[in-house]
Amino acid sequence: MRENEYNPPHTHHNGTGWSTVLFLKIPEFVNDARDPHKFKDGQLAFTGDNGRITWHEPKVGDFYIFEAIHTHCVMPFKTKNKNDIRRSMSFNFIKKL
Repeated sequence: MRENEYNPPHTHHNGTGWSTVLFLKIPEFVNDARDPHKFKDGQLAFTGDNGRITWHEPKVGDFYIFEAIHTHCVMPFKTKNKNDIRRSMSFNFIKKL
């Protein structure tokens, strides 16, 4: 992902049981939010069954495994180096009956 790109809130259905994401490269973010209670640039967010959102600041090597039915997203970000990218790898496990 490049600056200002993001993954909107979504879930995975159609037999998907688990989803994963591995962070491979993280640029140096510039957090320009004026409100300290707002989300930070580039964070991974999960929404639980109760509607509570948990925020996670990605670091290289972080590996998340979660139920695919949970809403999740990655927020847009700004970087100090405009040519820098955020690289991650993700995949889903599908239940076979």
